[in-house]
Amino acid sequence: MARLQLVTYNILDVRSTAWYDDFSAFCSAVRGLEVRLSNVMQLAVDSAGSLVARLELLEARILMPLLMQVAHLPSPVRSDGSA
Repeated sequence: MARLQLVTYNILDVRSTAWYDDFSAFCSAVRGLEVRLSNVMQLAVDSAGSLVARLELLEARILMPLLMQVAHLPSPVRSDGSA
C-alpha cells in the first residue's frame, strides 16, 4: 500500500504504463495474503478435533466480516464468503 501512496507520477495519466505495473504488483501481494489466510483457515479446520470445534471456527469465519465492519477495518473475507 505504501508503494502506491508514494508514486511520483500522475495516476490519472492514461499514457503512464507505470500505474499498471504498480497496481498489478499490489494485486499480486493482496492475492498472496488471501492465499495465506485461506491456508491458515483450512489448517485450522483440519486441525479441529471435534464437530463442535469446527462449528466454532465456522461461526468465527462468519462473524469476522461483521466485526471488521464494526472496527472499520477492511474484511479479509469477501462478501460472497470466499477467502
